[in-house]
Amino acid sequence: MKRKICSFISALFVTVMMTTACAPVEKQVRPDDPAVEPLASENQNTGNTDGPIKEYFEKQKISAEVNLEGTYPVAACGEKVYFYGGEGFTDELVGCTADLESGTSEYIGQDGIPADQYIFRDDKKYIYTKEENGKWRIYSENLNTGEFIATDSSGWVRYFGTDAAGNIYTFDTDNNILTVYNNKLKQLKTVDINSQIMQMERFVYDICVSDQGKVYFSISDKMNINGVYFLDENDELKSLAEVSDFSENVQNIPRGLFFSKEGDLVLCTGYGDVVITVIDTVSGNITDNYNLTGIGDIFGTNDKYDLIVAAEGGIYGYDKNSDSSELLFSGDNIPRFEDSLRFSYLNGSRIYMSLNSYESGTLYEVNKNTGETVSYKCNDCSSFTVLPDGSVYYILSEHSLQGMEEGYTYETVASKVMRIDNNGTFTELFSLPQYDFEDYPYGMKITGSGDFVISYCDENEKGCILVYDRTGVLKTTVYLNEEDEWSRYLLRSNEKGDIFVTDTLMSVFYSLDQNTYGIHPVDFPAGIDAMTLGNVCDGNSGYDMFFTTEDEVFGWKTDEKTAVRLIGSEYSERFINQAMLISGPEEILFPDGIIMKKSGESKINELNSREIITLVTTEDDYMRSYVEKFNNENSDYFIVIKNYFNTEDCENGISYTDWIKNEDESGECPDIVMTDYSDVSDLLNDGFFTDFKEFLNDDPDYSLSDFYSSVTDAYTYKGCLYTIPAEVTRRSLFSAVPADKWDFKDLMSVEKTRKYMFDPDMSVQLATILLHCYMSDHVDTANKKCNLDTDELADLLDFIKENECSYEEHDLRNSNGELEFVISERDIDSLELYAVVSAKTEYSFSTPYVVGYPSSGENKNELNGKYMFAVPKSSEHKKAAWKFIKTFYKEGSLFEAEPCNAGMSSLRTVDDECFSKAEGTYDKEIIEGYKEFLEKPVYQWDSTAEINEIAYSETHPFFEGDISSEEAAENIQTKVTGYLNSLGQ
Repeated sequence: MKRKICSFISALFVTVMMTTACAPVEKQVRPDDPAVEPLASENQNTGNTDGPIKEYFEKQKISAEVNLEGTYPVAACGEKVYFYGGEGFTDELVGCTADLESGTSEYIGQDGIPADQYIFRDDKKYIYTKEENGKWRIYSENLNTGEFIATDSSGWVRYFGTDAAGNIYTFDTDNNILTVYNNKLKQLKTVDINSQIMQMERFVYDICVSDQGKVYFSISDKMNINGVYFLDENDELKSLAEVSDFSENVQNIPRGLFFSKEGDLVLCTGYGDVVITVIDTVSGNITDNYNLTGIGDIFGTNDKYDLIVAAEGGIYGYDKNSDSSELLFSGDNIPRFEDSLRFSYLNGSRIYMSLNSYESGTLYEVNKNTGETVSYKCNDCSSFTVLPDGSVYYILSEHSLQGMEEGYTYETVASKVMRIDNNGTFTELFSLPQYDFEDYPYGMKITGSGDFVISYCDENEKGCILVYDRTGVLKTTVYLNEEDEWSRYLLRSNEKGDIFVTDTLMSVFYSLDQNTYGIHPVDFPAGIDAMTLGNVCDGNSGYDMFFTTEDEVFGWKTDEKTAVRLIGSEYSERFINQAMLISGPEEILFPDGIIMKKSGESKINELNSREIITLVTTEDDYMRSYVEKFNNENSDYFIVIKNYFNTEDCENGISYTDWIKNEDESGECPDIVMTDYSDVSDLLNDGFFTDFKEFLNDDPDYSLSDFYSSVTDAYTYKGCLYTIPAEVTRRSLFSAVPADKWDFKDLMSVEKTRKYMFDPDMSVQLATILLHCYMSDHVDTANKKCNLDTDELADLLDFIKENECSYEEHDLRNSNGELEFVISERDIDSLELYAVVSAKTEYSFSTPYVVGYPSSGENKNELNGKYMFAVPKSSEHKKAAWKFIKTFYKEGSLFEAEPCNAGMSSLRTVDDECFSKAEGTYDKEIIEGYKEFLEKPVYQWDSTAEINEIAYSETHPFFEGDISSEEAAENIQTKVTGYLNSLGQ
């Protein structure tokens, strides 16, 4: 059913209420007590508070009935805490149509059909494409008679056009097939141009059809426009205009291809600053070329305008003769039109649009003692401040498209200071300056005299503090750092009303004089970084301020100039993070309505009665949830996480393995060592870890034969199976090249390898792998042997440098700590050498490949493990440690295994099941090829961290140009030999 747009707005968008002071308070349930979600059942186990666990923060839900999932804490004041969330665009699409001549618009039924799936639409009829049961179909529906017609499509019909006779032209971009239908969807003609497109190594970007049925294409290489082509009478692609024929002003990025009102072709290229090129359809000559700036979406042309576009404020029609634009449809009629337009279809003077639906944000005021909750609908909110009397203030920041410049879209943010009154209404107090760049207020506090202190920036984009009186008059502007214009400031206050400012760029902490508005640096105790104050918030604590490290919270008093450790997360179910809010020394608020409260003696006694297991890791962020789940389900054990990266030893440069050795020597050896992304080769040489075969022999659930032998072989060293990863990634080393044995000379002699393997995105990782593999092949630390050939090594170093590949230039790992292997567009021709490890990608083969250094023995696979744990021999809780480790082997516990995913289970049963499910979805050849691949032997890197460090440090001067490759190779051999001779002395 159609509804006029004005009535829809009043019902759907509540933001208007904020300025009209009429928003109701939405009362929620009032539970007698906040819900407690215990981590383990309380029992009568006797323990003592002098055990290893001295404090513990227990997770609770702040409300039993109100769902606060997706919210985050924004303020705390006494017994009330505030959570905000829920705002933003959703996956739901809202349909809208606008008549450009009359300026009227209305919302229409979306019917699950995005506007870009319309092939044809007017007020009487619409034709669209839709996927059903895995197949694309084309549908035609007469809105007056209800007549409904459907036909199968060869694929996803993306581009379309109609001729004067009403025939419909569709184009299947998956298969490059043009199909022509009459208005009853009877197929008239099919033209397969796939071979022509593939031969050109290009893609069809857009298509348009003349009244006479002549079809034109804009051709690109996905990013750059290459030219405009047409189909001749023999259905052959012919060039009308190459990109080299265009004006130098033509942008590379294609945007659209239309017919002008005079019958010429209009090619649009570029974003923001759009170039319009008009092409004569007979000669292919350029008849006009001009630019339009600040352009968002391009809808096309009609009989009245040369171009119809979306820009700031609405939809405009551009007339080239008068060089003027006319506002046809104001964006004010549709809230968020400029940033929510998803798809569109233009037919004459009517536009059909699909808009992203927007979810209004909600502020929840929760009484943490009674559970009483009041909610307020408010959008685009930030910088909440709550006064001791319970008054709530916030900054409303409304985003809008400001324009585009050199292909870059930027917005402006109009900000207002708002108050939520006791009766639930919203009052606008005053507006903040609006600048022509993307910036927004960083924080707001209110002084005892009622002045508003706001962290913002001035008209020159320089960070500052703006001070307004209660009427909105600007009193003064405060600069913390006159020289640096990029600083932004965080504002903090305490229950006494003191206001503190942190310079986020310079890491300097200040107090603000509320009488003179002067700033005074604050001296912290040695070793405290002012940046950690980014996590602190208001609270009734008795302290002047809180600050945090990654796993601790400290209370600080100005007069005493001391920091007292209040909270440590090593025994907590949540780790300290940026999303939390400290509301007191014994209470922390977390997202999703979670509150952490310090437990009493009974809980501490209960935890100390368990077996305490210590897990040491460098990756506690993603391990925390697994540990929490294990602690919940096991009343006999409790795991404590130690994070190496948060230790003083780490800060002082002691390695992970040395730190573990020190812990062992001091009698505090961890029970479990996580080895993901960590080189523990020194510990392996020392025989530090327990053989997993001991666990498997006594375990009724698993045996050695349950795991792939390639996996267990890879992690067996000197007869000790020191770990079994729960998840693995396998890549082959030159398995695509038909040779029985490879060495470094073969590597450098393959022309395609030399041409393609050193992609800019891959070169860094490959340089490290080449050196690492070479050292592993030629150095045997266990037997103290080195068979390096300095001439060979020098050739290898020259090869790396000639291909502009140096491990010094970039970080080797992505945000997940994983080595990245990236395939760029220009590598398509070399995919027989290496391909993405996934059958679901466009470039898939029966065996996945990646370039690496070949073993001096037989060709093998490289295996990367994930979720790897080792148990030191000196652990006192091996049984409990194994119980935790083996939970990661449960089917489906970590990931949904599918064939040819980069991540696979090391258990045969999991892979067998996923292969069985994959039959019918993937080609049998792919499945069989991957099965065969899984059973191949694995290439194991045996060199130690010291050996690799020697190789890297000694090649650095060579890559810098200070020494020759021969000198670097000789230095490596000398130092490696010296290291091996020192072993065992």
